[in-house]
Amino acid sequence: MAEFKADADTLEQHGFLHHRIAQHYRSVYDRLISGGGSVVQGFNSSEHQDAASDYQRWLNSLTPLLDQASVHDSWAEYFTGLAQQVRLLEGQFS
Repeated sequence: MAEFKADADTLEQHGFLHHRIAQHYRSVYDRLISGGGSVVQGFNSSEHQDAASDYQRWLNSLTPLLDQASVHDSWAEYFTGLAQQVRLLEGQFS
């Protein structure tokens, strides 16, 4: 098995990046959902019901964005925890 070499700062930075990516996915989802209802209403009021139903269907399909946010949350926790472990081990050897 190959030896695992890790720099705690790099691992922590990776954790932070994954945390930010998760925040971004949630923010995009929230913005689309919060504004999407008025877009659908606008389509309906201008007699574009086909566009309204298509757009509503698309809005309903956005939950994978939240799934991706959860995946990145998991990676953030993993890398942050790994960085803490590396720092503890470094402290034991100093």
